[in-house]
Amino acid sequence: MFSQDLEVQKCDDCQCIMTKAREIGAHVQLIGGWAIFYKTSQNHRQNNYSFLQRKYADIDIVGRAKEKKKIYQALQSCGYLPDNLFNGLYGDTRLLFRKGVEQLDVFLDKFEMCHSLDLSLSLNFQDETIGLGELLFTKLQIFEINEKDMRDLVRLLLYADIDERDQRGYSARDFLVKSCAEDWGPYKTLTNNLTKVGSFAEGLPLSTEDSKLVQGRIRGLVDDIEHSDKSLKWKMRSRIGEKVKWYELPEEKKR
Repeated sequence: MFSQDLEVQKCDDCQCIMTKAREIGAHVQLIGGWAIFYKTSQNHRQNNYSFLQRKYADIDIVGRAKEKKKIYQALQSCGYLPDNLFNGLYGDTRLLFRKGVEQLDVFLDKFEMCHSLDLSLSLNFQDETIGLGELLFTKLQIFEINEKDMRDLVRLLLYADIDERDQRGYSARDFLVKSCAEDWGPYKTLTNNLTKVGSFAEGLPLSTEDSKLVQGRIRGLVDDIEHSDKSLKWKMRSRIGEKVKWYELPEEKKR
């Protein structure tokens, strides 16, 4: 059972990790559930819908592979101990730390699940989380998307501005459109999931105004993606279509 005390502790841990990492010059950012919490917690309407709230368990972060020693230092100073067996096997791309029964995952440079995402550009900035476009991508790239993931996406699409430009000068909309125009695989999964999220959101008790906002953002994203100029790589891969699998499942990667 996820207790309120544990949730507070995890929030404190997030702050500790960000603070310690910056003190020693390590570039790390939150990813996953806690990143969603940080991205949406400042919205004054975010407590209106209890069905969009959930408990966030394990902390996930991304950092630079070349700064592994600094990442170890920051996490250990916040009470997290390395899983030496896991890190010895997968330490080029992933790290695992534990604090009691809790665990913390570290992605190094890239997020690799059903699709791969280079996060190095996001790490150039001092934000506590990865960029909104990247965060949406990490949820939309899940081939076997579930209700929890779709609720997270509705929360992001409702409470975060996908057209606000970040320090790099482009928006989450720009990022998703560009990512889908470059590679047919993410295009296929992301557009499929945007449609699923739209259908899922129709069944939620959102206000008329908020429902229009979410559905409008989904339709706008799909429309912009469909009408974007596609790369040669995208066009070549689209000829093969679904005859060849365009995604990987996390359990297949482990095997």
